[in-house]
Amino acid sequence: MNGRGSSQPGWLLGGAQLAALLLALVVPALLDFGYRLFDSEVLFIMGGAVACGGLLSLLTFRAPLLLRLLFALLVICVLDFYFLASWYAVLLVAVVVVVLVVTRHHATVMQVGALGAALFAVLGVLSPRHSLLAPGLSAPRQAEIAHGGRPLLLHIVLDEQASPLAASAAARAGGRLDRLLASYVRRGFAVQTGVRSDSGATEISLALAFGPPGLPSGELNLLGEGGGFTHRVQRNALLQELVDRQYQVSVIQNSFLQICTVPAAQCQTYSRDNYGHAMRRFEGALGRRLRLLATLMHVEMLQDDARGIFLYRPLGEWAIRRGLVHSDPDRNYWTRPAAMLEIFDGLDTQAHVMRPGEAWVAHVLLPHFPYMLDEKCGLRSYAGWSLPTWVTKELALAPLLNRLEADYWQQVECVHARVLSLVDRLDQRLGPTNVRVLIHGDHGARLAKRRIRPKAERLQAATPDASLDTLVLVRAPGMTAGVNADRIRLADSIRSSYDALLR
Repeated sequence: MNGRGSSQPGWLLGGAQLAALLLALVVPALLDFGYRLFDSEVLFIMGGAVACGGLLSLLTFRAPLLLRLLFALLVICVLDFYFLASWYAVLLVAVVVVVLVVTRHHATVMQVGALGAALFAVLGVLSPRHSLLAPGLSAPRQAEIAHGGRPLLLHIVLDEQASPLAASAAARAGGRLDRLLASYVRRGFAVQTGVRSDSGATEISLALAFGPPGLPSGELNLLGEGGGFTHRVQRNALLQELVDRQYQVSVIQNSFLQICTVPAAQCQTYSRDNYGHAMRRFEGALGRRLRLLATLMHVEMLQDDARGIFLYRPLGEWAIRRGLVHSDPDRNYWTRPAAMLEIFDGLDTQAHVMRPGEAWVAHVLLPHFPYMLDEKCGLRSYAGWSLPTWVTKELALAPLLNRLEADYWQQVECVHARVLSLVDRLDQRLGPTNVRVLIHGDHGARLAKRRIRPKAERLQAATPDASLDTLVLVRAPGMTAGVNADRIRLADSIRSSYDALLR
């Protein structure tokens, strides 16, 4: 009896120490990905961490050196995940930690380490919740806007929105794309399908489209990295014109490209593709949601150069070689489409309070890859998620491209269902004559190639180009509802659309 009683506290203490480290390893990361503390996935993982800590302590109870080495390994993993930025630091910390836990002071070291891990996990729980938008979609301004007869303007950029003219015969079969365009024509939209962007790179295409007219040849209107953005538009003449016309401007942008460059505009930035909580919108068993979470963790730990995370990468790469998980070399987070649906949710909420005299400009990373949504915005089978061949480095063979194109247009249908729902909601509340709308892409779908700096002859070619050709939809005074396939430069189409919007 006395022997069992004296061993019990040591087993529990060891389990608590290991559990504290396991919780410190996963909980702050999950909360940083947007999960909430009481989400079922987080609670399950926390419970699993506690149980795993207890089990490991029990299994190593009669091998105290093994328990200490296991403790040291977990300490190194936590530090590697969150703090260390080079292999040298990892190795140095590993040596120090291992030496400490095998000395006669190991008990004190383990108690302090576990307490520090527990404190780190608690601070993660108590830290402000990370919103997808920074700052979040704000409450409507309470001051009444003297709109002076100005309508509400809605300008949506759909990233990688292709022109139906560049679609294959198989994609056009059955008339699904014609029906999509017809749904806009019925709502009074002029549809331009022959639109060609200047580049298959978002930053170049939009910087030229948003810039002032008459830019010198070779001038891209683009700045490099800065302020938390990968690229920055140097001058957004469209936003400036909205401000000059006394519109109250709100911009939703992403951290890849800063388009909100006008001080008078209200800028909101979504800086995260790896926003796990957005995946909870999809119904499914807990096991399926845990698999999605594990996929997110895998991608983050494999690719986050800022954090380092050196210890996981050999294991993650081994799993990729065995086909156990997806390879994701370009950080194309699987949560991106779900996060963009959350952006649409925010716009739907704002639609109840949008008013004439306001202009809303939103750059949405859909139908941008990965392709994982069906036409009703449901989550397709995990095995069916796909990426363009220029991302995966696969050969662009016809069977693969046909499947990619089918996946892509399913996601397109989902996106336009959300856009049309937003337009209908605004029309019902304000009336179509008080809601002017511009919707366009930045370039084509780029399923096989992305033409960053195409030559002049390609820009001027009459044949459709799947990398460059996009779509413009505009509803404004003087614009005739219908489909026009005439060739036009994207920047020119947007400029003429703004002329109509601001009449």
